[in-house]
Amino acid sequence: RALAVPTHKIAGIGEARALCPDVVVRPARPGRYVAMHHELMALIETCAHHDEPGSIDEVPCTLIGRERERGNAEAIARAIKQALRARYGSAIRCSIGIAPNAFLAKTAADMRKPDGLTVIEQADLPQALHGLELTDLCGIGPSMESRLHQAGIHTVERLCAAPPRELRAIWGGIEGERYWAGLHGIALPARATSTGSIG
Repeated sequence: RALAVPTHKIAGIGEARALCPDVVVRPARPGRYVAMHHELMALIETCAHHDEPGSIDEVPCTLIGRERERGNAEAIARAIKQALRARYGSAIRCSIGIAPNAFLAKTAADMRKPDGLTVIEQADLPQALHGLELTDLCGIGPSMESRLHQAGIHTVERLCAAPPRELRAIWGGIEGERYWAGLHGIALPARATSTGSIG
């Protein structure tokens, strides 16, 4: 069972100005954001051991042993929310997803924002995902959505029903099979990656 804790995201400046023409824009403070990130990670660590953060506003926690039991997992999620409220009041909220793997935990967290708690059990799959749009799933942006449409996949229900070999063909490699596993609650180890740059 995995738990994902993304914090609430702020709209971009253009969207903010469109919604509120009198908005006051403040200069960015990246150093403060990084310090807050570390503060939040330390706070979450008091409730559950967390893995490497996915980004500045998202952290997966792999639950082990009895932590994986639904009642205990929900208690951990509520403890994280309570710790945030105790430290920051209503200034910082989080949505938490609990699911059999990190991919589905992130999906569950995104289902009820900005302060939700969503649990997806293995027994709920794949029906729990059928009401989502393709682009609600992590890793499916406009380009991948177009490729799925070209392959005759227009709904999450159809995506979940596709066999691994079909997704492998659409993704153009093993990532399609890994995506199938994610959708079906199978926890796979993270792929080893290396980064480089050209200037």
